[in-house]
This record gives sequence, structure tokens and C-alpha cells, in this order.
Amino acid sequence: MVGLPRCDLDDLGKPQLRKCPFDIDSISWLERLGGGRDGYCWKVKFGDKGPFALKLFWDGKRPDFGEGAFALERECRNAALLQMMEAAIDKGSVVGQPVMVYANPQEWVDAVDNVRSFSTEMHQNPDMLIKHAAEIDMELRPITSVPRLRKCYGWISLRGSMLRDLPGPIRPPPVYVERKLTRRVDYGSDETEHIAIVYEYVKAGENELAKVQETVCLTATRTAATPLRGDDKEVLFLDWQVAHIGTAFHDLAYFVVSMLTVDERRTHGMVVLTRTWQRWHAMTAQH
Repeated sequence: MVGLPRCDLDDLGKPQLRKCPFDIDSISWLERLGGGRDGYCWKVKFGDKGPFALKLFWDGKRPDFGEGAFALERECRNAALLQMMEAAIDKGSVVGQPVMVYANPQEWVDAVDNVRSFSTEMHQNPDMLIKHAAEIDMELRPITSVPRLRKCYGWISLRGSMLRDLPGPIRPPPVYVERKLTRRVDYGSDETEHIAIVYEYVKAGENELAKVQETVCLTATRTAATPLRGDDKEVLFLDWQVAHIGTAFHDLAYFVVSMLTVDERRTHGMVVLTRTWQRWHAMTAQH
């Protein structure tokens, strides 16, 4: 994952997380951080780089019983989409032409248009958005920055033998998610490929989760900022799966526009649903 990601409309429509450039054979496993429904996390280093948080997913491919996107797929494409939008914002700041979005989106189509605003095509044709906004009487506002989010370094592949040979204190234990659900690593053969995502490692106190919560208003099926905590109570990982919806293009549409432009709608720090979500979910299912 070297350089900035492409931000064409096609890329935004099918976001793909790039591969992490770190050498997996240089990994040092420092400590276990904990696990949950979707995977298990460690604190690691790659050579003299780090530390990082590495999240291994229980399911490296879609489960036989699953429908739609599964955890690894959702998290990869959402992280990729966030990277593309951040790159578009940075580019706009450098050239003095910020990304413009609808200031008060009302429907899912407005949210989708706002995602399109981060594309190279819209950057090259800003008058198109200005004209359309005037036609539908929609106010525009510039986006010059994003909330401080945990950096993602891309996906990485681990061999089954590497995980099986981990020493006891580092080996992932079974994770009891709920009364009838236990998740554990299926090591497979020595050459079985396991997929993980490498994130910035942030200690409690350095993490800006509270600030992000104040800025991020997610209209989705669950809270997107879900910390995993170890015994030392350090906040270890932010889960950006966000939403269970039918197509990659719409997966973060309302998340993005809410993160950047919509007033806070929270109850006791948790994100609340709005009627827009039900309509958006129904419409995207048709695509």
C-alpha cells in the first residue's frame, strides 16, 4: 500500500483495500489484545516499525450460511473508502479546491451524491455539483478535514503454520461472544491463508474516540466505533464495519455524510437510527 489511492467513481463504487507493504516474516508478536465476534487482535511490530494493532478475522471467506457482505469484506471496503475520501480531501486542500457536499442531506440519494463528490470526476468538474445543488435548492459546504481516525495500513496474509506455532501466551484463546456462540481460529493446514488488517496502535488516553463520537453520527445498524479492550483496559481497535447493506457503493454513503455534515443525534453516547436508514436500506437492496 504505497502512495495515495485512486479516487475515480469506479473505485468509490467498488472500494478495495490495498495490501499492507510490511514483510510478514518480520513480525514480532508483542501481546494479545482481545477478540470479539469478528476476529482477534494483537499488538505487533514489523521489524523496527510499530507497534501496530493486527486484527485477524475468524472467517477468511464468506461462511456457507452467510448472506451479503461478511465481516472481513465489510471492514476492508469501508477502510478503503475512508482512505479514498481522506486522499480527496487532502488533495482539495493542497490545490485550494475543497470537496463540496450537501450540507443537509435528507435522503439516501443525497448521501450517495455526497460520496460521489469525493471522486476525481467531480473534482475536475466542480460546476456540475454547484449547478445540480442549485436545481434542487440544496446548500453546499466545503470539507477540509476528517475526524482523527485510527490509520489503516492495509490487509496482510498469515500462514496457518505461523498461527499454530505461536507460543501459549500469544496464541488466541476461544472467544465467548454470547451464550451460544464461541469463535476460535481454524488453523487449517500449514499453508492455509488467514487474512488480517493492520491498524495504528493507539493507547487509551491517546485515542480520540470521544472526539470522534462527537463528530461522527452514524445512521446504520449498529455503532461503528466499537473498542476492544484487553485486561489492561487499553482501547485497542475501532471497528469500522458500519453497515449491513447490499452494495459496496452504498456501504458507507450515509456514514460519510453523517460523519462530516449532519448534526449530532445520539442517546447516551450511542448512535440512534433514523427513518432515512429504513428507506435507504430498502432502496439499495434493489441495486
